[in-house]
Amino acid sequence: MYSLPVTVHPAIKAGFTIPVQRGCSPFTVTFNNSSAGGDEFHWNFGDGAETVTYNTDPVYHRFTNDDFTNPATFTVVLTAFNAEGCSSEFTRPVIVEPAIEAGISPDIDEGCHPLGVEFTNISSGGYTYMWDFGDGTSSDALSPSHLFTNFTDTIVVRKVVLTAVSEHNCISTDTVDITIHPMPKALFETDKVIDCPPATFIMTNSSLNADLYEWDFGDGSALSAGKSDPVQHVFDNQGDQIAAYTVHLRASTLYGCTDSTFHTINVYPATRAAFSMNNEGCSPLTGSFINESELGYSYLWDFGDESMTTVKDPTHIFFNFSDSDTTFTISLISSSRYGCTDTATGYVNVFPQPVAEFIALPTHQVFPDATVSLTNVTNNGPWTYLWEMGDGHSVAGESPSPYTYSSWGEFEIRLYVSSARCSDSISHKIRIFPAPPVALFDTVMPGCAPLTVSFVNNSLYGNSYLWDFDDGTTSAEFEPVHTYNESGIYNVKLTVTGEGGRAYYYRQVEVYPNPVVDFRISPALVMLPDQVIQLYNLSEGGNTYLWDFGDGVTSTEINPSHLYTEVGIYDIKLDVWTEYGCTAQLIKPDAVTVVGKGLIVFPNAFTPDRMGPNGGAYDLNEPEKNNIFHPYWEGVDRYHLEIFNRWGTLIYESDDVMTGWDGYYQGRLCQQGVYVWKCTGTFTNGEQFSLVGDVTLLYGPQ
Repeated sequence: MYSLPVTVHPAIKAGFTIPVQRGCSPFTVTFNNSSAGGDEFHWNFGDGAETVTYNTDPVYHRFTNDDFTNPATFTVVLTAFNAEGCSSEFTRPVIVEPAIEAGISPDIDEGCHPLGVEFTNISSGGYTYMWDFGDGTSSDALSPSHLFTNFTDTIVVRKVVLTAVSEHNCISTDTVDITIHPMPKALFETDKVIDCPPATFIMTNSSLNADLYEWDFGDGSALSAGKSDPVQHVFDNQGDQIAAYTVHLRASTLYGCTDSTFHTINVYPATRAAFSMNNEGCSPLTGSFINESELGYSYLWDFGDESMTTVKDPTHIFFNFSDSDTTFTISLISSSRYGCTDTATGYVNVFPQPVAEFIALPTHQVFPDATVSLTNVTNNGPWTYLWEMGDGHSVAGESPSPYTYSSWGEFEIRLYVSSARCSDSISHKIRIFPAPPVALFDTVMPGCAPLTVSFVNNSLYGNSYLWDFDDGTTSAEFEPVHTYNESGIYNVKLTVTGEGGRAYYYRQVEVYPNPVVDFRISPALVMLPDQVIQLYNLSEGGNTYLWDFGDGVTSTEINPSHLYTEVGIYDIKLDVWTEYGCTAQLIKPDAVTVVGKGLIVFPNAFTPDRMGPNGGAYDLNEPEKNNIFHPYWEGVDRYHLEIFNRWGTLIYESDDVMTGWDGYYQGRLCQQGVYVWKCTGTFTNGEQFSLVGDVTLLYGPQ
């Protein structure tokens, strides 16, 4: 018999228990491991989650069902293993009800009492709902609204709880806090209810539960302020009736809860003191005051000089007896029928006033005594002084020096005394009687006729003048200019007439005669090189002579002669002076004609141009040419040339000294040979000439 040993390992049995097998999502299940013989346990929860344990301690797992409608079943598998590799498996289902999630969405979660809140239910999977508003009230509505109140002085927070229950009796809750701020209480008091403008009112803030305060004073102005300090505000009233202002206080919290209250205050119409006046002037100054106050009922004026009045529109005289400016302060108090007052202030400047006075001595005197002394007796003060002396001149200064007048007459002396603003003047007359006139004029130096004399009048105290020039003419000018055309000695008389009488003065004026210039020339036509002219002086009254011959040569002889060296026509001038320096001049234009010397010479042979006649014109500047028979000449005026052949036939003649014989006769060249010529004429000096000769005509090479 064959035997084989068999090894049997211990038995293993997997198992677990679940206290609660069905629950709401999320569902946490406790698994109690009741396996036997195992030492390693693999858990598969059926929702994709797995875990491994090595003991039999309880295992916990949370199941969720995201389907808010149907239950979900999860098969839990436990596999137990031992060390020998044996295993055992145990299975049990877990049922998870659909998920439920409560949700609250309020339209506002913080606000002021009373605070109305609209709640929106945003729960999922719910079937029934219960709302607890935290203030002892509840609701089972789906999405209720609720009014929260806070009658305390502090913030109240209400916790609102929503409990949602599903069809499977699963429960979910959600909470939200609602904050209700208490309402502030606006309160304030004023220190008075009516006053005169400008009226300062003090307002004390007694508000409750507020952080911010806004004041509206009812006059267009506003203010933001804290609670602790009283508020002051000035109210005005520019109308003529009592003005009522409604003052509003708006109290608010930092969150924005507000309350407001108001008080009415009254302001009397204002009286406005005002006046106009003439506010400066010299003492004594009469001030005229015009009351321009508004809504005044009674008035009190203070003029600043211990004088007062209640007249509405007063006048007042201000005095200043000092030597400096004095300022008076004027005040007007205007009172209304309600007892309101206003004060207006002005100033009047009163300046010190000078009183001008002086003494002028002597008051009467006879010119040339004309000095007046001036004594100033004006009252003392910071004055400036100006003296108008009545003759167009003025003098500055408090005590001027004695003043001397330049003429006689009656003069009104006026003294002007002034400060920067005030002035006074006074005048006194003095008289200076006229002096007898004095006739006098300067010596007149003698001179040549025509003699123009500018008379210098040195007369005194005259106002009209008569000059008698002793040549049958007179003048009434002060300093005339007179011309004596004839020589001679003249007795000039000046008559001066003035307010003091008449005076006469005489002086002689001597007028020297001028010379009479004349001369004669002989001859008037001369020829170079040695013909001389003679000048005959026919002048009268001369003492010194100067001849100008027109060629740059002069002479001081009485009857000079002169030899010219150049051809031309010359002016001759003679200047004559008398023993007193009187001068005259005579110019004779074109007085002398100077002509060149007379010369005419003919050659004895010439060689004509065999190419043909050329007319006989020649140039004296080309002496090397010998093809024309012509003279060499100078100073020829009239000219006649005749040429004869050997039989006595006239074959050429010319009246033009610049045209010679070209050797041709009737267009044909004459034969070689000797020809006779005859020339007559006159030189420019009038001298005649007559010449006869012969000339040989020679043929030159062709």
